[in-house]
Amino acid sequence: MATDPKPFLEYLDKEMTIMGILSAFCVAVLALVVDKIAGAKDSSFLASLWGRQANVWVIGSGALLLAALYFYRQRSYLAWYYGQITLAQVMDAKGDNSIESLLKAADSWETWLYYREGFVGLSFGFFQFSVAVVQQQLNSTCPLALTLVIPGCVGVAVVQRHVLTKYRFHDNPWTDWRKGVKAQKE
Repeated sequence: MATDPKPFLEYLDKEMTIMGILSAFCVAVLALVVDKIAGAKDSSFLASLWGRQANVWVIGSGALLLAALYFYRQRSYLAWYYGQITLAQVMDAKGDNSIESLLKAADSWETWLYYREGFVGLSFGFFQFSVAVVQQQLNSTCPLALTLVIPGCVGVAVVQRHVLTKYRFHDNPWTDWRKGVKAQKE
């Protein structure tokens, strides 16, 4: 019996819309930061934010730009699956490009990595902006915060990519990964 892909295609369509909104949100925040903070007049509070914390704002802005690219990449990836599922439905494909195999692949954890990595970038960007404001209020700079957080975010993204790729079809990938780690220790 053939699987009806229509409900899943509707879901993918909604997710593609959400990815577009997230991507646009990241770019809008980035544009706002550049316009209001980097372009502020010399005597304003915003100008002092940029003047004393420019490196933090640049790193945060770069993270938001990266997040926008990840969300856009996720949207593109979902659109590819949408097209492949639709094509398989029209052609009544069998084998590797069957509707069932495409639905399974589109629903795997691995398919959604760009979305998760986009949120890591978005969270890091907002963290950087918060650090800049707090440091300005405290009249200090703390490059150690930058030094520790960047590798931490990269580490989270790398481990996440490893787990969700290796256990892409598992119902509980993190639990299964922890069990695998425990088994290796014993």
